[in-house]
Amino acid sequence: MEIQQQLVNDPVCEQAIISILLTTENLYADAAEIISHEMFYNPKCEVVFKSIAQIYSHGDSPNLINVGKWLAENEPKAGIDTMALMDITSTFYTSVNLRDHCHRLRELWQRRLLWQVGQKLVGVGLSETCPVDEAKHDAVETIADIDKHDSSNILSAATVLDNLCDIVENNRLGKHRKGITTGFRLLDSKGGLQRSDLVVVAAEFSQGKTSLAIDLCVKAANNGHPCVFYSTEMTNDQLMARIMAGQCGVSSRVILQEPLDSKQKEMFDLAAQITRPLPVYFDDTATISIERIIVSIRRMVIKHHIEIAFIDYLQVLQTNENGWRQNEEQFFGSVARKLKNLAKELNICIVLLSQLSRDKNTTEPTLSRLRGSGQIAEAADMVLLIYRPEMYDKGYSGDNHKVRPEGTALVRLAKGRNVGTGEFICGYDAPTTHFYELDHIPTTDEPYNSQIDNDRPF
Repeated sequence: MEIQQQLVNDPVCEQAIISILLTTENLYADAAEIISHEMFYNPKCEVVFKSIAQIYSHGDSPNLINVGKWLAENEPKAGIDTMALMDITSTFYTSVNLRDHCHRLRELWQRRLLWQVGQKLVGVGLSETCPVDEAKHDAVETIADIDKHDSSNILSAATVLDNLCDIVENNRLGKHRKGITTGFRLLDSKGGLQRSDLVVVAAEFSQGKTSLAIDLCVKAANNGHPCVFYSTEMTNDQLMARIMAGQCGVSSRVILQEPLDSKQKEMFDLAAQITRPLPVYFDDTATISIERIIVSIRRMVIKHHIEIAFIDYLQVLQTNENGWRQNEEQFFGSVARKLKNLAKELNICIVLLSQLSRDKNTTEPTLSRLRGSGQIAEAADMVLLIYRPEMYDKGYSGDNHKVRPEGTALVRLAKGRNVGTGEFICGYDAPTTHFYELDHIPTTDEPYNSQIDNDRPF
């Protein structure tokens, strides 16, 4: 006969917590900082704790009478009346030990949760019905949920106000928010790229989304911010060739496909010495699905302490979740929200590349043209739009109508939560696909009439 082993739990601990909360006022908030209803093993204790939470949220006292009345009206099937509650409180428990009891309850719940994860992973080894990627993703997300109940993130108004006062004082002294430097004056004057933010870089095809992301990545790494770069279309070698092109001035196409002459080799070797120690990481195996990328980002934060993750690009991402591809807009919106939540949870910056839908009436980029979903812009803290009019044999419009389009690009900060909007003209070197800050913006009074550069970013 097989013996069913009971998962770890402590009935006395659970009863003590409920008893203290029912007999001592104003202690629910202390308990709620540490535990939640799903951490109870005894289903009746779980229901009682939920009732206490509901009564407290309405500003009433969660005493025996009020809880008994609430249960009778809202959970009659639970079979818990006032007499049953009196039995729970018949043993005296000192409120001094409430937090200790709550920490024990939380630890036992964590153990049971880890056991559940283990059982699911055991099943993966016994059957092929569950995809491996999905199993890994579920395991990592379930374990991550444990930390979401951590009370260390609960701050008082006084503490948050102190932090805000520090920001105000730093601004007065000219010490702006410490963000991740981009190398572009306008963006850096607004604090650069901030941890916990989702940044979307968007443009039409072949405008240089990947190139700008690589330039931001290299700049961040040069300033000591570890980065990870995920590309669904380019191999690690191709990405590194792009990085090296910007560093040594030799086209990535030449680096990958042609023998370097002595001068090119000298420049390449010098750039390699500078690039080799940069804290930039790649994970080719993670780009199969968004779930894999999320798992990889978590691992990179733990192992390499990354502060910024680049994902190239949204419209070619896949998912292991069945049915999402049936609704493209919902899928894109879901991915953007997941990445925003991940950035906030891990306190890192995530840069997501996205395509813009084509508009027959204009080539200039706008937020409304984010391909597939307006939800992307809603989830993003910052949206950068790239426009290179020379790709369309056109010039700039508006205030920039005198700027020479050859070798330049417009980067528009179309959304900046807490920092506002703006735009700037920067340089763009087509052979090396490299964006850079301009000390002087080239202008002309002549109408634009030039040949389009054939060496565009691939």
